Amino acid sequence: MRPCKPGETHNPNGRPKKEKCFSDIARTLLGAKKIDIEYTYPKDGKNFTRKMHVESDKPMYHSLVAALIREGMDGNVQAIKELIDRTDGKVTEHFDHTTKGKEVTQNIYNILDASQKETIEEVHRMANSI
Repeated sequence: MRPCKPGETHNPNGRPKKEKCFSDIARTLLGAKKIDIEYTYPKDGKNFTRKMHVESDKPMYHSLVAALIREGMDGNVQAIKELIDRTDGKVTEHFDHTTKGKEVTQNIYNILDASQKETIEEVHRMANSI
């Protein structure tokens, strides 16, 4: 493709608009107070149509959280876990994969070669001169 001359463009219609991704659509629907959707899907050689109408006085997020709480109160462990993870944060596991629990006693300086030691000493000299 040749370079554009001043005032000329190879794409007069501009960049195509980005399709909305799943998370964009989910945020839009979860923030809505009313959802009306009709969709058709094939099954066993036939087309089936489903309609969904949901209306709330608050955004859908509230309904979903309420549903999770209800499920948790009924003993659904996954719902309980999700609520706790979303409110308190996920539990992180700490593990030592390098020393097998032993304290590191060797000074790293002792395993460096002469060139690496020289670089570190130069950095220290520069830092001390500031």
